[in-house]
Amino acid sequence: MKCNVCGRQTINEEANFCEYCGSSFREHMQQQPMNQMPPYNQGNVFNQGNPYNQGNAYNQENPYGAGSMPNMMPGANQQSDPNMVQPEKPTSFLDWLGTYGIMLIPCVGWLVFIVMLFIWGFGNKASASKKNWARATLIFAGALLLILIAYLAMVMPLYMDVYTQMMNGTFDMNSYYNSINGIN
Repeated sequence: MKCNVCGRQTINEEANFCEYCGSSFREHMQQQPMNQMPPYNQGNVFNQGNPYNQGNAYNQENPYGAGSMPNMMPGANQQSDPNMVQPEKPTSFLDWLGTYGIMLIPCVGWLVFIVMLFIWGFGNKASASKKNWARATLIFAGALLLILIAYLAMVMPLYMDVYTQMMNGTFDMNSYYNSINGIN
């Protein structure tokens, strides 16, 4: 079946709409080329503000109007609009593997990883998904660091005497064991 609007051939002979431009294949509907569509607010109340509606009565099968459904098919004939945002390429498996592989660098891997998180999170070259992931990872790591600092601030005073005795060489394991177990 051939579309009257875009001129492309559709394999499915029983289709109701063109899989490339979304226009109806119904014979009783008047088809107009995309460049001859009526201006805004022409026709009935259902097509107000929709320049792609054909000005006909409300179409129950295609409420968007013939030829106005967004084109979701990959490889379809799309006009190149400089204002249209192109979908970004997804981050590949090997890219993610390399991202985590940075931490395997001996001695400085964790430091390089943190620096790279800042570069990916706040730079301009990373994809949006990697940028969001880097920012979330930085927030998560910062929260864990604050929890660790709070824990150490609570625990360190409890063991400071033991640490000082160990460093001075005056630590007695038996007296420490007896004090923990409540034995005098």
